[in-house]
Amino acid sequence: MRSPETRARELAERLTAATGTAARTTRTPYALRVEVDVPAVIPAALLAELLGVLGTADRYGYDRTPDSGVAWAEITQE
Repeated sequence: MRSPETRARELAERLTAATGTAARTTRTPYALRVEVDVPAVIPAALLAELLGVLGTADRYGYDRTPDSGVAWAEITQE
């Protein structure tokens, strides 16, 4: 089984490749959180790719502001 660090690194690489924006990884007490900036309006092709990548995480979501958004995913630390 892959370590949480390996999974988070792979997730960050895939999110960076999908969006062209550098993903950020932070450590919380229980998880590794990967975030990437996305446009406020996400084109259908990018949305499909993002959902495919985010679906590999333990939890994921999207925070939106009027001008932009942040897609995030968490990998639980064991």
